[in-house]
Amino acid sequence: MFNLSPEQIAKAIKSPLDNVKANYPLVKKELERYGINSDAGIVAALATISVETRSFLPVRESFWLSEAVRNRYFTKMYDIKGNPAKAKELGNILEGDGIKFCGKGFVQTTGRTNHKALSAEVGVDLEKYPDYLLKPGPAATALAHYFKNHGCATWADKAMHSSVQPCGFCPANGLLKIGVKPNGKPKYRRPKITERVCVECCWKTVRRTVNGGLNHYKEFRQSVNALLAELAK
Repeated sequence: MFNLSPEQIAKAIKSPLDNVKANYPLVKKELERYGINSDAGIVAALATISVETRSFLPVRESFWLSEAVRNRYFTKMYDIKGNPAKAKELGNILEGDGIKFCGKGFVQTTGRTNHKALSAEVGVDLEKYPDYLLKPGPAATALAHYFKNHGCATWADKAMHSSVQPCGFCPANGLLKIGVKPNGKPKYRRPKITERVCVECCWKTVRRTVNGGLNHYKEFRQSVNALLAELAK
C-alpha cells in the first residue's frame, strides 16, 4: 500500500512541500476512485506530475512564456489556422481553439475533443469553461481519468514485475520497427501489454502514452527511481 508522506514525495520529485500537502490528497483520492491503487500506478502518476508541472500545481502549457508568444505558439501547434491536420486530430474546429484548448492541468489535457470528453467526469462543460482544468480538483480527475483509460497504470505495474532484459523493443528506444512509410521513413509501433517488454521499455511506454514521445524522460525516470527508493526504506 502506497504510504509515502507529502514530505517524502516532495523530496523525491523536487516539488514545493506546501503544494504537495495541498494537492496530493486530491490526486490520490481521484486515482483510487478510478481504481489506481498500486504503488507503481501512483508512482507513475506522481512522476508524470513532476515533469509536467514540477510545482505540483495544475498549469497551462508553456505558462512561462509571454501571452503573445504563447498565442503564436498555440496557433502554430494546434489551431485550424496554423496547423489544420493537428487541429483536426484534436477536434479544434474554430480559429482560436488552439489557444482556448491548449494543454492544462497535471497531465496537460489538450484539444477540444479531450476537454469535451472530460466534461461529464468533472461536472462542468469544459468546452465553455476550459480553464476549469486549472483547478486542483478537476485537474486531479483529469489525470486519473487519463491514466485509467490509456493504460498508464497498467504499464507501470508491468514495469514493476517485468524480469525481461533486454527486450525486442530496446533497439528502437522502446518501439518496434514494423515497416517503411510511403515517404521512406521507418514505421514503428508501441508494445502491446501482452508482449514481453523489459522494465525500461515499460516505463518508456508510460511516458510516451502521456507525452506522445519521450520528452523529459530522463527527469521522469529519475522521479520514478526516487519515489521507489523512498518506498523501499
